[in-house]
Order: sequence, then structure tokens, then C-alpha cells
Amino acid sequence: MRDGEAPSYYNPVEASTLVKLLQGLLSYKTAGGQGVSVQDIGVIATYRNQVSKELVHQLCEADD
Repeated sequence: MRDGEAPSYYNPVEASTLVKLLQGLLSYKTAGGQGVSVQDIGVIATYRNQVSKELVHQLCEADD
């Protein structure tokens, strides 16, 4: 998928899958009650738009 004339592509299905994986990771707690925070996670993508478009938007919506 592309936005208008932008040269970068992004895949909303991949972004949605990543959001679900990240939500599971963020909800995980060890037996001692420790968990993973947003500051502990990094997302690496080939193109900036792959992270900034769908993923960040979905993460913000999921947090509401």
C-alpha cells in the first residue's frame, strides 16, 4: 500500500500483526510481577513510513 505519490510502501496487515504481538509483550508479567515497558521496545523497519504510519497510529488507539 502507498500513500498518494509517496515512494514508500507499507502493509497494514503486517502492522496490525505487530501491534498484537507488542500488546501481548506489554501485558506479559513474570512470576515476580515484572513486565516489559514501552521504553524497553524498539521497532526496526526498512522504511520510516512502515513505523510512523500504521503502527504508531494503531498503538495509540490501542492504548485508549
